Amino acid sequence: AELADWVEATYGPVWTYLSERPATALSTSERLLAPSLWSLLLENGNRAENRAEIATRAKAYMGIGQEADPTALPAEDLYTAVAAGVENGDWNFYQGAIAFVRTSQNQTERVTILSAIAGEGTPEIVTDLFKLSFGDDISGNELYSIYSYAVRNEKAQSTIWPMVKDNFSNIVAKIPLIRKQQTPRIVSAFCTAEEVADAKAFFESQADLIPGYERSLAQGVEQGENCSALRAATAEDVKAVFSND
Repeated sequence: AELADWVEATYGPVWTYLSERPATALSTSERLLAPSLWSLLLENGNRAENRAEIATRAKAYMGIGQEADPTALPAEDLYTAVAAGVENGDWNFYQGAIAFVRTSQNQTERVTILSAIAGEGTPEIVTDLFKLSFGDDISGNELYSIYSYAVRNEKAQSTIWPMVKDNFSNIVAKIPLIRKQQTPRIVSAFCTAEEVADAKAFFESQADLIPGYERSLAQGVEQGENCSALRAATAEDVKAVFSND
Protein backbone atom coordinates (compact mmCIF):
# COMPACT_ATOMS: atom_id res chain seq x y z
CA ALA A 1 0.00 0.00 0.00
CA GLU A 2 2.82 2.38 0.81
CA LEU A 3 4.50 1.74 -2.54
CA ALA A 4 1.24 2.28 -4.43
CA ASP A 5 0.66 5.55 -2.58
CA TRP A 6 4.19 6.70 -3.40
CA VAL A 7 3.79 5.79 -7.08
CA GLU A 8 0.55 7.74 -7.26
CA ALA A 9 2.00 10.77 -5.48
CA THR A 10 5.12 10.78 -7.66
CA TYR A 11 3.78 9.90 -11.10
CA GLY A 12 0.02 10.49 -10.90
CA PRO A 13 0.26 14.26 -11.43
CA VAL A 14 2.50 13.74 -14.46
CA TRP A 15 -0.04 11.38 -16.00
CA THR A 16 -2.86 13.82 -15.29
CA TYR A 17 -0.89 16.58 -17.00
CA LEU A 18 -0.19 14.44 -20.08
CA SER A 19 -3.62 12.85 -20.37
CA GLU A 20 -5.54 16.10 -20.10
CA ARG A 21 -3.61 17.86 -22.87
CA PRO A 22 -4.57 17.46 -26.54
CA ALA A 23 -2.39 14.93 -28.34
CA THR A 24 -1.30 17.61 -30.77
CA ALA A 25 0.06 19.68 -27.89
CA LEU A 26 2.39 16.92 -26.65
CA SER A 27 6.05 16.85 -27.58
CA THR A 28 7.58 13.72 -29.10
CA SER A 29 9.15 12.76 -25.77
CA GLU A 30 5.81 13.26 -23.97
CA ARG A 31 3.99 11.06 -26.48
CA LEU A 32 6.60 8.36 -25.99
CA LEU A 33 6.47 8.68 -22.22
CA ALA A 34 2.69 8.52 -21.82
CA PRO A 35 2.09 4.77 -22.53
CA SER A 36 4.94 3.69 -20.25
CA LEU A 37 3.77 6.01 -17.50
CA TRP A 38 0.22 4.68 -17.73
CA SER A 39 1.49 1.09 -17.54
CA LEU A 40 3.55 1.97 -14.47
CA LEU A 41 0.50 3.43 -12.75
CA LEU A 42 -1.69 0.48 -13.72
CA GLU A 43 0.81 -2.05 -12.44
CA ASN A 44 2.02 -0.31 -9.29
CA GLY A 45 -0.43 2.44 -8.38
CA ASN A 46 -3.89 2.52 -6.81
CA ARG A 47 -5.73 1.75 -10.03
CA ALA A 48 -7.93 -1.26 -9.17
CA GLU A 49 -10.86 -0.03 -11.28
CA ASN A 50 -8.62 0.66 -14.27
CA ARG A 51 -7.02 -2.78 -13.93
CA ALA A 52 -10.42 -4.45 -13.84
CA GLU A 53 -11.46 -2.48 -16.92
CA ILE A 54 -8.39 -3.39 -18.94
CA ALA A 55 -8.70 -7.06 -17.90
CA THR A 56 -12.28 -6.95 -19.22
CA ARG A 57 -10.98 -5.61 -22.52
CA ALA A 58 -8.41 -8.42 -22.59
CA LYS A 59 -11.27 -10.91 -22.31
CA ALA A 60 -12.94 -9.24 -25.27
CA TYR A 61 -9.70 -9.25 -27.26
CA MET A 62 -9.12 -12.96 -26.66
CA GLY A 63 -12.76 -13.99 -26.89
CA ILE A 64 -13.04 -15.26 -23.33
CA GLY A 65 -16.76 -15.97 -22.89
CA GLN A 66 -17.60 -13.95 -25.99
CA GLU A 67 -16.71 -13.38 -29.62
CA ALA A 68 -13.10 -12.26 -29.98
CA ASP A 69 -12.69 -8.57 -30.79
CA PRO A 70 -9.18 -7.69 -32.05
CA THR A 71 -9.99 -3.98 -31.74
CA ALA A 72 -10.60 -4.21 -27.97
CA LEU A 73 -6.94 -3.56 -27.14
CA PRO A 74 -3.98 -1.87 -28.80
CA ALA A 75 -0.95 -4.14 -29.06
CA GLU A 76 1.06 -2.08 -26.57
CA ASP A 77 -1.52 -2.74 -23.82
CA LEU A 78 -1.70 -6.51 -24.25
CA TYR A 79 0.92 -7.44 -21.63
CA THR A 80 -0.59 -5.15 -18.99
CA ALA A 81 -4.12 -6.32 -19.76
CA VAL A 82 -3.26 -10.01 -19.48
CA ALA A 83 -1.25 -9.34 -16.33
CA ALA A 84 -4.30 -7.68 -14.79
CA GLY A 85 -6.35 -10.75 -15.64
CA VAL A 86 -4.09 -13.35 -14.03
CA GLU A 87 -2.48 -11.52 -11.12
CA ASN A 88 -5.20 -12.52 -8.65
CA GLY A 89 -5.51 -16.11 -9.79
CA ASP A 90 -8.48 -15.90 -12.16
CA TRP A 91 -8.35 -19.45 -13.48
CA ASN A 92 -11.07 -18.92 -16.09
CA PHE A 93 -9.16 -15.97 -17.52
CA TYR A 94 -5.97 -18.02 -17.60
CA GLN A 95 -7.59 -20.96 -19.36
CA GLY A 96 -9.21 -18.63 -21.86
CA ALA A 97 -5.89 -16.97 -22.59
CA ILE A 98 -4.22 -20.34 -23.18
CA ALA A 99 -7.04 -21.39 -25.50
CA PHE A 100 -6.50 -18.16 -27.46
CA VAL A 101 -2.74 -18.72 -27.68
CA ARG A 102 -3.30 -22.21 -29.06
CA THR A 103 -5.21 -20.78 -32.02
CA SER A 104 -3.15 -17.63 -32.60
CA GLN A 105 -0.65 -17.55 -35.46
CA ASN A 106 0.80 -14.20 -34.39
CA GLN A 107 4.13 -14.97 -32.73
CA THR A 108 4.51 -11.57 -31.06
CA GLU A 109 1.00 -11.82 -29.64
CA ARG A 110 1.59 -15.34 -28.35
CA VAL A 111 4.86 -14.46 -26.63
CA THR A 112 3.37 -11.34 -25.07
CA ILE A 113 0.46 -13.27 -23.56
CA LEU A 114 2.60 -16.14 -22.31
CA SER A 115 5.18 -13.75 -20.85
CA ALA A 116 2.48 -11.80 -19.02
CA ILE A 117 1.04 -14.96 -17.52
CA ALA A 118 4.48 -16.20 -16.46
CA GLY A 119 5.61 -12.84 -15.14
CA GLU A 120 2.48 -11.76 -13.27
CA GLY A 121 0.42 -14.87 -12.51
CA THR A 122 -0.05 -16.55 -9.15
CA PRO A 123 2.17 -19.53 -8.24
CA GLU A 124 -0.64 -21.94 -9.16
CA ILE A 125 -1.15 -20.42 -12.60
CA VAL A 126 2.57 -20.12 -13.34
CA THR A 127 3.13 -23.73 -12.25
CA ASP A 128 0.47 -24.94 -14.65
CA LEU A 129 1.88 -22.82 -17.48
CA PHE A 130 5.37 -24.15 -16.81
CA LYS A 131 4.11 -27.72 -17.12
CA LEU A 132 2.22 -26.88 -20.33
CA SER A 133 5.33 -25.30 -21.82
CA PHE A 134 6.90 -28.72 -22.45
CA GLY A 135 4.01 -29.72 -24.71
CA ASP A 136 3.73 -29.38 -28.47
CA ASP A 137 1.55 -26.25 -28.27
CA ILE A 138 4.46 -24.15 -26.97
CA SER A 139 7.56 -23.47 -29.06
CA GLY A 140 11.13 -23.49 -27.80
CA ASN A 141 11.38 -19.72 -28.01
CA GLU A 142 8.13 -19.40 -26.07
CA LEU A 143 9.42 -21.79 -23.42
CA TYR A 144 12.50 -19.61 -23.01
CA SER A 145 10.29 -16.54 -22.50
CA ILE A 146 8.16 -18.40 -19.95
CA TYR A 147 11.29 -19.53 -18.12
CA SER A 148 12.73 -16.00 -18.06
CA TYR A 149 9.57 -14.29 -16.87
CA ALA A 150 8.49 -16.97 -14.40
CA VAL A 151 11.75 -16.94 -12.44
CA ARG A 152 11.54 -13.13 -12.25
CA ASN A 153 7.98 -13.32 -10.91
CA GLU A 154 8.45 -12.56 -7.21
CA LYS A 155 5.15 -14.19 -6.27
CA ALA A 156 6.07 -17.45 -8.00
CA GLN A 157 9.87 -17.51 -7.81
CA SER A 158 10.16 -19.75 -4.74
CA THR A 159 7.83 -22.27 -6.41
CA ILE A 160 9.21 -22.13 -9.95
CA TRP A 161 12.95 -22.07 -9.28
CA PRO A 162 13.02 -25.63 -7.81
CA MET A 163 10.94 -26.79 -10.78
CA VAL A 164 13.43 -25.17 -13.16
CA LYS A 165 16.26 -27.05 -11.45
CA ASP A 166 14.39 -30.35 -11.64
CA ASN A 167 13.48 -29.87 -15.31
CA PHE A 168 16.54 -28.02 -16.57
CA SER A 169 17.66 -30.74 -18.98
CA ASN A 170 14.18 -30.70 -20.57
CA ILE A 171 14.28 -26.90 -20.86
CA VAL A 172 17.68 -26.97 -22.55
CA ALA A 173 16.60 -29.75 -24.87
CA LYS A 174 13.69 -27.72 -26.21
CA ILE A 175 14.91 -24.11 -26.40
CA PRO A 176 16.85 -22.87 -29.47
CA LEU A 177 20.59 -23.46 -29.54
CA ILE A 178 21.42 -19.76 -29.19
CA ARG A 179 19.34 -19.57 -26.00
CA LYS A 180 21.06 -22.43 -24.18
CA GLN A 181 24.16 -20.48 -23.17
CA GLN A 182 21.98 -17.52 -22.21
CA THR A 183 20.00 -19.40 -19.55
CA PRO A 184 22.33 -18.36 -16.66
CA ARG A 185 21.38 -14.71 -17.14
CA ILE A 186 18.41 -15.52 -14.92
CA VAL A 187 20.73 -15.33 -11.92
CA SER A 188 20.07 -11.59 -12.09
CA ALA A 189 16.50 -12.32 -10.94
CA PHE A 190 17.79 -13.03 -7.44
CA CYS A 191 18.56 -10.27 -4.97
CA THR A 192 20.20 -11.85 -1.93
CA ALA A 193 23.77 -13.11 -1.68
CA GLU A 194 22.53 -16.58 -0.73
CA GLU A 195 20.15 -16.87 -3.67
CA VAL A 196 22.74 -15.63 -6.14
CA ALA A 197 25.33 -18.10 -4.83
CA ASP A 198 22.83 -20.95 -5.05
CA ALA A 199 21.88 -20.10 -8.64
CA LYS A 200 25.54 -19.69 -9.63
CA ALA A 201 26.42 -23.10 -8.21
CA PHE A 202 23.47 -24.67 -10.03
CA PHE A 203 24.44 -23.38 -13.46
CA GLU A 204 28.05 -24.37 -12.92
CA SER A 205 26.82 -27.88 -12.19
CA GLN A 206 25.00 -27.86 -15.56
CA ALA A 207 28.02 -26.76 -17.58
CA ASP A 208 27.92 -29.78 -19.90
CA LEU A 209 24.42 -28.85 -21.05
CA ILE A 210 25.13 -25.19 -21.79
CA PRO A 211 28.59 -24.82 -23.38
CA GLY A 212 29.69 -21.21 -23.66
CA TYR A 213 27.61 -20.21 -20.64
CA GLU A 214 30.38 -18.46 -18.70
CA ARG A 215 29.82 -14.89 -19.92
CA SER A 216 26.06 -15.02 -19.33
CA LEU A 217 26.61 -16.44 -15.87
CA ALA A 218 29.14 -13.74 -14.99
CA GLN A 219 26.70 -11.04 -16.13
CA GLY A 220 23.85 -12.56 -14.17
CA VAL A 221 25.93 -12.94 -11.03
CA GLU A 222 27.19 -9.37 -11.25
CA GLN A 223 23.65 -7.99 -11.57
CA GLY A 224 22.36 -10.20 -8.75
CA GLU A 225 25.20 -9.24 -6.43
CA ASN A 226 24.70 -5.55 -7.27
CA CYS A 227 21.01 -5.89 -6.42
CA SER A 228 21.85 -7.58 -3.12
CA ALA A 229 24.40 -4.91 -2.20
CA LEU A 230 22.06 -2.07 -3.17
CA ARG A 231 19.21 -3.56 -1.16
CA ALA A 232 21.40 -3.84 1.91
CA ALA A 233 22.79 -0.33 1.51
CA THR A 234 19.41 1.34 1.01
CA ALA A 235 17.20 -0.72 3.31
CA GLU A 236 17.00 1.91 6.01
CA ASP A 237 16.42 4.72 3.52
CA VAL A 238 13.54 2.80 1.93
CA LYS A 239 11.99 2.16 5.33
CA ALA A 240 12.21 5.87 6.07
CA VAL A 241 10.49 6.83 2.81
CA PHE A 242 7.54 4.55 3.47
CA SER A 243 7.37 5.09 7.21
CA ASN A 244 4.11 6.33 8.62
CA ASP A 245 5.91 8.16 11.41
